[in-house]
Amino acid sequence: LVELDTIYWKPGWVMRDHEDTLGILAESLGDAWILDGNFMSKPRDLERYGLNRQIWDNTQCLIWLDYPFWTIYLRAWRRTLWRIGTGEPCCNGNRETWSLLLFDFRNSIPYFVWTGHGKFPERLQELERIFEERIHFVHLQSQRETDYFLNSIAKIAS
Repeated sequence: LVELDTIYWKPGWVMRDHEDTLGILAESLGDAWILDGNFMSKPRDLERYGLNRQIWDNTQCLIWLDYPFWTIYLRAWRRTLWRIGTGEPCCNGNRETWSLLLFDFRNSIPYFVWTGHGKFPERLQELERIFEERIHFVHLQSQRETDYFLNSIAKIAS
C-alpha cells in the first residue's frame, strides 16, 4: 500500500517538492501495489520518472469514490475534529490542531475538500475514456454502493 499523503507531506506539514514527490513515488512502487489517495499529476510530469508506464500500464483497476460533496465535507470535518481531540496523527506524524484549523484554515483538510471536490471528476472521466479497454473502472457514488462492492469482493475471496 502506497499512501500518497505520506509521500506528499513531510513532517511539520511541509509539502514535499513536486520533483521529490514523483521520485519517491517511483521508488515506492514495486511489482504489485495499491495507491491510496488522489493522484492527479499531469502525464508529462509522470513521464519524466517513467511513472506513466509504471502506473498506467500496470493498473488493473481504478476505484473512484465519487460521493456527494456534503458527505465528503462532513466526513472531513468529523475526522479533523476527531484527530484534534485525540491527537491522532494524520500522515508522517503530522497532527491537525485547533491552531491550524482556526488560524491557517486555507491549509486545513476541510478547506481542501471545500475547494477541491469538483476538480477530479473531469480528469477521472478522461482517464476512463483513455484506458477503458485495459483498466477496470469502478465508480462508486454512495456508501451503500461501496458496501455492496466490498461485500462482493469478500464473497469472491472466500
